[in-house]
Amino acid sequence: MVGNFKVKKDKAVCSLRTYAGVKYMDLTNKEEYAIIEPNAIPKEIREITGLINSKKLNEACKDIREAYRDHAGNILLGRKVNLTATIRYLAYYSENRVIGTTSALLNLDANISDEIKKALVLYLNSSFTLVQLLALLSEVGGAWVTLHDKPIWSLVHIPDFNNLKSSIIKKAVKIFEEIGKLEAKTLYQRIKERDEIQRKIDSISMKMLKIDFDLNKLYDVLTREFRDS
Repeated sequence: MVGNFKVKKDKAVCSLRTYAGVKYMDLTNKEEYAIIEPNAIPKEIREITGLINSKKLNEACKDIREAYRDHAGNILLGRKVNLTATIRYLAYYSENRVIGTTSALLNLDANISDEIKKALVLYLNSSFTLVQLLALLSEVGGAWVTLHDKPIWSLVHIPDFNNLKSSIIKKAVKIFEEIGKLEAKTLYQRIKERDEIQRKIDSISMKMLKIDFDLNKLYDVLTREFRDS
C-alpha cells in the first residue's frame, strides 16, 4: 500500500522474500511484494514515489513478472548465509508461490503435495541437513557461506518421502504448523542452547531418515564447528 492507495495482490504484485530479519519458517501472508503491473499505480502516485521513468519502470516490472512466471515456487532455500549471525532457517515455505533474490535465496518448485513440501522444509532445517551442507562446503571463510544449488544443495540427501509412513508425514506437518509461525531464535542459538524447536525438528527428521542419534552429541559437534568458524 502506498498512502491510501491499494493494488490488487493477484494483478499488481508478486511475492518476494529476502531472509534478512525473517523470524519464521512459514512465510505465508508475511511475504514482501514487488510491482509487476506499473499501470496499476496512478501517475500521481508514481511521481510522488519517484517512479517517473516509465521505460525503466516497465522494463523492471517485465523482468520481475517473467521471473515470477518461470521460477516461483513454494520453497525458498538460503544461498548466502551467515551461520552464526541472525539467520534463523535454511529453508522457508509459503502457501503462496514466491521468488527470492538470486544472490540470497534459491527458488525450489517441486511437483509434490503441500504436506510433503512442509515435511521437506522441516527436514531441510534439521541439524542433519546442516551437517551435510557443512561437509559439502569446499572452504569456509568465517561464518559467511554460499550454498550453491550445484553442487551443494543438489547433493543433500533427503528422506524417501514416497515410502515414509503417512503417520510420520502427518507428524511432521503437525510440527511444522506448530512452530512455523513462531519467532524462533537464530539457528546458532537453537543448536548451542539445545532449543526445543530445534529438538522437535531434529527428532522428526530422525524418524524420516529411520535413524537414532544422540542429539546432544550432534549439537556439541555443531557448536564447536560454529565457534571455530
